[in-house]
Amino acid sequence: MEESRIDKRKAKNQKRLMVVGVVLIAIIAVIVIALNLSSDSSSVSDPLKEASKKEAKTFRDDNFSTVLINPKENKGASVNISGKVLNSKKKGKIWRVEIYQDQENDDGLTVIESGKDISADKGDIIRVIGTIKGEEKIKDSKKDEIKVPVIEASSISNTSKPQKIEQNNNQRLQEQGMM
Repeated sequence: MEESRIDKRKAKNQKRLMVVGVVLIAIIAVIVIALNLSSDSSSVSDPLKEASKKEAKTFRDDNFSTVLINPKENKGASVNISGKVLNSKKKGKIWRVEIYQDQENDDGLTVIESGKDISADKGDIIRVIGTIKGEEKIKDSKKDEIKVPVIEASSISNTSKPQKIEQNNNQRLQEQGMM
């Protein structure tokens, strides 16, 4: 009888140990899962975070070539660039200007869009502040189809207009013999 009580106690203790072991394993499993989930969530890209990173990035004349390589990747980023006007036209309610961002080499074709009137003639130099809207396929001067960035302009200034006014004034003065 004494042995059966001892056997019962051993069996009870073994059950307790097994329950404690299972509970510990369950706790460890929950901790491991929680750690994996938290590390996975940091590697999953959050569209809002990605957009805010791009919006925080501003491309200027010195680093705009990055945008030319892959305009879609930089969608939403800010730009502050200048360029030489290739052509300007109104398409519906939107003004579209094609510029060469690399003015010296007539390279870096970029489309600028604005709901406001853009007074720019071929050859004018304009400064554009805006946001990268995406990319568009257009034909270049060689009639090859290329992808170009499309910029939604919030501000456009024609930096060559003051020079033109001065040139016109000088020409008028020369014609009148005052210069």
